[in-house]
Amino acid sequence: MFACIAQVEQQRNFAKAQQELQSLTARYRGPLLEAVVDLENRLWHLANATSEWQTSEGSFQPVWLHVLPAAVTASCGMGTD
Repeated sequence: MFACIAQVEQQRNFAKAQQELQSLTARYRGPLLEAVVDLENRLWHLANATSEWQTSEGSFQPVWLHVLPAAVTASCGMGTD
């Protein structure tokens, strides 16, 4: 009889833990997905940018171009003269 009570208690604890996990996942899923999409967009725009920007004062190379590894800039066709 005590084994049966212990088993029911264990199942109840497991169900409670499952419910807490689902609640936690539901709470953070949306904001995390939004952050991932935002990061993906920023990286895409960074990778597809030209090596020069035009301003009213002329063109210049952005500072980040000098920070990126050479392999990244070469694979994107950036930083070549």
